[in-house]
Amino acid sequence: MIEYLPHLWVTEYHTFEYSFITLKKINIIIHLSKNRDFLKTDIEQIRIPIDNNNSSIEEKNALIYNHLFDVTDLIHEKILQTNPVLFLCNDVHKEIFVISYYIRFARVLPREAIEYIESKNKDLTNNILDYNNCLNKFYYQIRNF
Repeated sequence: MIEYLPHLWVTEYHTFEYSFITLKKINIIIHLSKNRDFLKTDIEQIRIPIDNNNSSIEEKNALIYNHLFDVTDLIHEKILQTNPVLFLCNDVHKEIFVISYYIRFARVLPREAIEYIESKNKDLTNNILDYNNCLNKFYYQIRNF
């Protein structure tokens, strides 16, 4: 489990432990999965329906982009209230939302956000570059508001 920013945690399903929810006082769990069951807990949970198996990179970019504004708003709202957020996933998608949050609220370039995330997670895969279109579109959309 990695805390990329204060109150913003990321882990994979296979390493997740229920005790973590209580220990870190997690307030919301964001599932980045199309088919995984929600956890048996009273904590708020939402789903971003990303399918790792049957979608092309273009389809994944479009799906992720469609959720970036809402998810980054939600993360920001929770963090400002010091309510910890946990992303659960099995692949690179989890970092995309953290990178997007950092782009939006730290007001940095996509490359700088990726470098920051890489400094926290040396195991970050090169697959993150598959999402440059999505990240760049998000960055330019934010800059034009």
